[in-house]
Amino acid sequence: MLNTINNLCILYKGRGQFRAAEGMYNRSLAGREELFGPGSETTLDTVHCLGLLYATEGRLNEAAPLWERYLQGREKLYGPNDDRTLIAVFDLGALYYDQDRFDEAIQLMERALKGYERTRGEDKFTIQAMDKLGTLYATNGQYEEAGTILKRGVRAYEKVFGAEHDIAVRTKKNLAKVYMNQDRLSEAVIVYRELLQRYQNTPGPDDASTGEVCCVLADLYQALGQLHNAEVMAAQALKIYEKSLGAGDISTVDAAAGLGLLYAKQNQLDMAELMWVRAARGFEEIKGLDHL
Repeated sequence: MLNTINNLCILYKGRGQFRAAEGMYNRSLAGREELFGPGSETTLDTVHCLGLLYATEGRLNEAAPLWERYLQGREKLYGPNDDRTLIAVFDLGALYYDQDRFDEAIQLMERALKGYERTRGEDKFTIQAMDKLGTLYATNGQYEEAGTILKRGVRAYEKVFGAEHDIAVRTKKNLAKVYMNQDRLSEAVIVYRELLQRYQNTPGPDDASTGEVCCVLADLYQALGQLHNAEVMAAQALKIYEKSLGAGDISTVDAAAGLGLLYAKQNQLDMAELMWVRAARGFEEIKGLDHL
């Protein structure tokens, strides 16, 4: 009977019928607590599933006490350093992050990372903990700590999965953001040049996301006073957006306006006028947006 109820939970959740799933999970939890006890593995699994349902719905304040109970239960069943416990530590830390409870999240993620390093070495779980912890440090304004752990994460991802892996790319972006927050713009440029090379390979030189990387590089070069390099990147972004999104897309029009500003700063006024006239026409043609 309980297995049938659990199957219905999964079915309802998969269909997005969250209220029905919640009712079934509560029925399943009550039954498992009665049959197996509140601290049994099967009961705790249902506690976790109910918490995950709440988290999926954005009901984080209801999910948190369930996952706290889940962690406490796993600590009693398996000890504080078992992999099954550490997964619960990581999940609760990620939930606290979503609740803006950064100090508590950092404590849990540091614990998860130390545990994974001890039991797993540099595997997927360990590297994910590095990425999450680095992001937490950055969000909390601890940029030195963030930079250190994210650099470790980048190296580990590239070693284990290769530089082209999506999570390695995401971690590099997080590292570049930390450098920008520290005003270490030259180091951010180095990271974004590496990212540009990757994006030119995958998803390709004419993809809109490659244009976004060019735009970031243009902004970084402009902030460093390297206006020619900024112009090259801005022109490349504009060309990519024209191919991938079309001349009338807002990103294309914004890129034309930005390129015009760079021309003006270099006293290339005819080119600046050309870009700004084009941008003005583009903004006028975008219905529902008041850009002028």
